[in-house]
Amino acid sequence: MAYFQDFENCVGEDIVDLIIQDVRRKLDIVQAEELARILERSLPEEERGQIMGNLAEFKKQNNYDRVPAIKGVFSDWFQKYEETTKEETIRVIIDALKKAQMDRLAKQIAEKVQNNQPRPKVDLTSGGIGGPGNSPSISPQHPTTKKKIISKLPDNIIKLPIQKATPTTATRPSPSDQKGNTCASHAIGKAILMILHLCDCTVLTDQKEEDKINPQKNMEQQKIIDTLISEVQPLHCAKNPDEFNGRTIDLYIEDSQKRQHNIRLRVNVQTDWETVPHPSLTDQYLEAKKIQRVVRDNLQNAHALYLEKYEKNDGYHCINSHGLLNEHPICKDSVYAVDFIQIEELV
Repeated sequence: MAYFQDFENCVGEDIVDLIIQDVRRKLDIVQAEELARILERSLPEEERGQIMGNLAEFKKQNNYDRVPAIKGVFSDWFQKYEETTKEETIRVIIDALKKAQMDRLAKQIAEKVQNNQPRPKVDLTSGGIGGPGNSPSISPQHPTTKKKIISKLPDNIIKLPIQKATPTTATRPSPSDQKGNTCASHAIGKAILMILHLCDCTVLTDQKEEDKINPQKNMEQQKIIDTLISEVQPLHCAKNPDEFNGRTIDLYIEDSQKRQHNIRLRVNVQTDWETVPHPSLTDQYLEAKKIQRVVRDNLQNAHALYLEKYEKNDGYHCINSHGLLNEHPICKDSVYAVDFIQIEELV
């Protein structure tokens, strides 16, 4: 269910709550299979087969537990789904529910979407009832939406052509296999710092006097890393990079015009277990789209590193988090997964 959190981030927690409530109430295996079949038909032909296959395997292993089963269906579907807008995604879901004869849930979701739309504001300042020109007038409502500070970020998180998603039958790596404790926070912190750099933004810190005389200490980077550790690894227990997906951090930044802002960012992590890069995901493309990468190296002694660049003959040129030890390693055959990091500014 690696992509269920991404699905929930896209359509909204309220929509997911409606789906789960309905599933708990009455969804049977026949309806689940029909819904899975319909959602699968909305995908390109070459992407079909995984949803029904995983649902069949799930039935064998778990004796059909409704909620995890339907979460798996939506997770598998959203992993392959190419549309990223909330409106279109919900439209496809409503259509699929109707075709699966789940009209009650389709209606509830449609009503929820309608109720979430901005309502017109009634102007009652024009006079009393019944007088000429004094009837209440309807004026459009202009919500005071806060403008985003980091204008160079893409408007939406980009769904990448992940070649090999997390295997559904694989065992999740355990903390005992993840050496280095907070290496994931260090690697993802570097990735976020680079994205902000590409957006012409500087992270502001409370720099101490002793740090100012140490030019080797990157306080901007350390501020992001410390914030990630506080959010995801407060006990310094090992975590996989995908466990940072959907987490939010607050930063104080300065833009290219020297204006200072408090911002909140949401981290998006998409993991590819195929380590030969997809031909479309070149260094140039990723930089232009403000996307950075983290690699997972050495499965037997797992370590996360920030990736600077990839060269076909050499491999992955990385920046380490082991102090002065092996600061810029080049990893190739030992890399077992690549995590693509994006950030979304919340307003």
